[in-house]
Amino acid sequence: MAREQEKLSKDVLAVLDKKTNDLRLISEMNEQTGEFNTVSTAPGDRRRALSFDSRTVLGTFFENLRNQYGRPSDLG
Repeated sequence: MAREQEKLSKDVLAVLDKKTNDLRLISEMNEQTGEFNTVSTAPGDRRRALSFDSRTVLGTFFENLRNQYGRPSDLG
C-alpha cells in the first residue's frame, strides 16, 4: 500500500515540441548548454524521465508555477 502511494506521488515534466507537435519527457539538463534532454512518452522510455516527489519543495515550486501560469493577472 505504501509502495503504491509512493508511485502515485511521483511527477514528471513534459514539454511540447512546437516544430514537430511531439510531447516529450524531460530526462536531464545539459549543464554546459542549459538545454533539456528529453525522451519519448513511450512506456519503455518513461522510467528514464526525470521524476520527483510531488510532496517536496520542488513539487511545491512547480505547483505554484502552474498556478501562476494559469492566472497571470495574480502576479501583481
